[in-house]
Amino acid sequence: MTTTESILRSGRLNYSKYGLKANPFAGSVPCDDVEFVVRRGEEIDRAMWTLRAGTLGTSTHAVVVGGYGNGKTHLLKYLKHLVNEQTSESDPQDLAIYVHSPGENFRQLYTTVMISLGHHFVQEIVWRYLGFICLRHENLLQLKDNHKLALKKDGRNLKKIVEKGDLLLSNIVAKAKDDLLQKIRLLDYATAILHLVFDEYSFLAWKWLTAEDMPYDQRKELGLSMSINNDERALRAFLSLKALLEEAGYGLLVLLIDEFEVIVSLPERNRQKVLNEIRHLIDSLPSRLCVFLACAPEAWRIIIEHYHAFLERFTHIVFLTPLNLAQTEQLIIAYLNAARHKTHQTSPAPFSHESIELIHKLGSGNVRTTLKLCQIAIDLGLMHDLQELSGEILQSSLQRLLEPPQTRSES
Repeated sequence: MTTTESILRSGRLNYSKYGLKANPFAGSVPCDDVEFVVRRGEEIDRAMWTLRAGTLGTSTHAVVVGGYGNGKTHLLKYLKHLVNEQTSESDPQDLAIYVHSPGENFRQLYTTVMISLGHHFVQEIVWRYLGFICLRHENLLQLKDNHKLALKKDGRNLKKIVEKGDLLLSNIVAKAKDDLLQKIRLLDYATAILHLVFDEYSFLAWKWLTAEDMPYDQRKELGLSMSINNDERALRAFLSLKALLEEAGYGLLVLLIDEFEVIVSLPERNRQKVLNEIRHLIDSLPSRLCVFLACAPEAWRIIIEHYHAFLERFTHIVFLTPLNLAQTEQLIIAYLNAARHKTHQTSPAPFSHESIELIHKLGSGNVRTTLKLCQIAIDLGLMHDLQELSGEILQSSLQRLLEPPQTRSES
């Protein structure tokens, strides 16, 4: 029986034996809300330079370069948490969007951005925008004083006011459409985005906004003439989204694109087209945009060698190298503290210093491999009733875990 099979068959494990609420290393992919990074001060500083420039108004862009498992996804998701959490009370509020892959064309990238935002969140953006419209045209809409106070506090309160019957939504939307068209100059997008607040049209509007192919009869129902069915229209839709965000009171938009090495695997013509569309996006938004790309070193070298016009848009590069032994220990402690009943401890217990050295050696400082080994080590320790994670059982099991399949079968 393999190590993994033993753990799967062991049933429920009592993590409280190690003072833990659960196995803190259980996820091989970082969760969406990453609240910490470990011993990456220099890398965070470089990323913050980019964000700071964007906050001041100038669009500045960066590339995060590192091998597989060295923490690129972790860093991007941490930046997302940093931007979205620290600006929750600020005005204008900044917004970070994490995208797991650029896709095979710009239309796919746009779709992933919209899905990452989510139907409910985009609805809230529209309600917030409509709240600003009410305040802007308070005399025309005969806004009451209590409604003004509620909308000044949060434009999304408009939904409650409409549901009470105090204001007619169709009148507000008609005025909002006139205002929005002066900013985005794309009638179909303005029509679709405002349909999100109507229950009977919301699903179809979201389908159109996420660039799904829609038959003519569904588009006709919404009053739309075309679909977002190519890269050029997707770019115009993205620019319209950015304009809507600004109208709804958002400031800096941070776009975090992971696994950018996918671009290199595309046919040359497709690759050039995607890079050109991203370059056009950057050129079209000279202020309040930050784009972060996470890319493997080999792929980034190809882009450097062949796509100088694209490269010129990215002024900062953040290199992620494998962890050293001290960083590995700090990583383990940080994850343990996230699941401990008593947090903010400096001890790596139940890991011994010998086991940390072993994990660092076996994982070669790779963050993803290190977390996987730690996950198995915790479960192994509980299965074998170890007070401390050390000894021959742990060493032989972890080494066997990383052996190639051929080696295992031969033994």
